[in-house]
Amino acid sequence: MSPRCRHSLLGGKKDFTNGRGPRGPVSLFQTIGLRNGKPQGADEDSFDWSAAILYAIMIDRFKDGDHGNTQRVQHPELDPRANFHGGDIQGIIQKLQEGYFRDLGVNVLWLSPVNQNTWGAFREYPAPHRYFTGYHGYWPIHHQQVDKRFGDLQLVQKNGRYCSCPGNKNSP
Repeated sequence: MSPRCRHSLLGGKKDFTNGRGPRGPVSLFQTIGLRNGKPQGADEDSFDWSAAILYAIMIDRFKDGDHGNTQRVQHPELDPRANFHGGDIQGIIQKLQEGYFRDLGVNVLWLSPVNQNTWGAFREYPAPHRYFTGYHGYWPIHHQQVDKRFGDLQLVQKNGRYCSCPGNKNSP
């Protein structure tokens, strides 16, 4: 197998493919998109969302960086797995500072919602009628407030500044 460079049918971009089998590229991980002789995403002007390495984070389940804002819901029938665990924006910032995402090759973070969510436990309607909390971020009760269990607006903005560093992208 020898490296080959070919023109893509999409907008005249070139792909550099190192691993080829009888039916074409062996895997997408062995295809590097080139634009103006550089790997796509190497600079601000050539970022290609289709070549992004995305890491989805459910904030509450990621890393508890500030134990002071960890507030679990108290309910006798609430399974601990359905309760808040303490992950927050500070935990994400700590991992950014440590280079965790960079070392994985990640250049896009997709965060669960940070909006203020419900404070209680709620029972599902169909059986078995278990109780759940809004740890996932998808039960917002205010569209302009950050859930205090995740941090505050300043931390969200600080996280955005870290994510805007070269090689990282904010969604459009």
